[in-house]
Amino acid sequence: MNTRIRLGVAVALVSAAAAGFFPMAAAQAADVEVRIARQFGIGYLPTMVMEQKKLLEKYAKKRGVDNVKTKWIQLSNAASMNDALLSGNLDFASGALTAAIISWDKTAGSPSELRAVSGESVIPFTLFTNNPRIKSIRDFKAGDQIALPAVKVTTYAILLQMEAAKEFGEKNFNKLDPLTVSMAHPDAMQALFSKQITAHFTWPPYAYAEAEHAGNHKVLDSTQILDGQPMSSTVIWGRKKFHDEHPQVYLAFVDAMREAIAYIKNNKAAAAKIYKEQTHSKEPIEAILNDPHVTFDLAPHDTMKFATFLHKIGTIKHQPASWKDVFFPEAHDLDGS
Repeated sequence: MNTRIRLGVAVALVSAAAAGFFPMAAAQAADVEVRIARQFGIGYLPTMVMEQKKLLEKYAKKRGVDNVKTKWIQLSNAASMNDALLSGNLDFASGALTAAIISWDKTAGSPSELRAVSGESVIPFTLFTNNPRIKSIRDFKAGDQIALPAVKVTTYAILLQMEAAKEFGEKNFNKLDPLTVSMAHPDAMQALFSKQITAHFTWPPYAYAEAEHAGNHKVLDSTQILDGQPMSSTVIWGRKKFHDEHPQVYLAFVDAMREAIAYIKNNKAAAAKIYKEQTHSKEPIEAILNDPHVTFDLAPHDTMKFATFLHKIGTIKHQPASWKDVFFPEAHDLDGS
């Protein structure tokens, strides 16, 4: 090939690229922004590790996507997360298993479909009160206030409904709903200490501080409500649109979550340091991570127990045949429930 021909080929290739005839190269040139939200508490530590160690970026590069940009967002409840997901302003949410189930039910088959991605944390919730009169949920009365991250949709709210159904009969599952108020955990803890509210349904590290605070006592915990079964305290869910349009980035997210969970299990002191750096918590985070009841798992736990209850009380219209109905196919090989 003579010099004139080689020059012509080079010009043609440059012109073709500029005109968009190489869509794969053009697509790779554009940044892929991944927006991820979490709430407050130790159960979100895997996402904190992902952020600190840039694990999503690491695994995206391994899968051939070099241009991932992450945006980490702090929200106070699952309702805000769902609003952001449905409006296209968020790609992944870390929050309540029940919120993920309800989101799947409401969006299944629609253009804005949401599904769960994986499990995240397996940590009990504890209901504390500052009122010595209250020994069980039967002792709550009009005027009492029970704080939790979001009414009606969070796992805390559903657990209260489950316990109410046991205590007052299935038809009265929502008997305590009028007493519940939406409040972020840090605010609810301070409100409990100052007796602005009667009770707080919470988890670590707030549960540890509330257990030690003078005048507080435990009413019950999630393990009692679920007859000793562990539950996914948090899971990841997200947009099917993102899953379908960015399959390699989606898989990179799962890879990153897997490494983050392994990192916490094998490096508790370092993981505790990451949590403290991001939250400025004064609680004994390393001791909390060494608590055998505080674990992290990519597999979901107790999805069907919650889904069956939510369907029975009419909160969701679709009864999943399996936990896999709620999750993207990439999770189906996990040892979930």
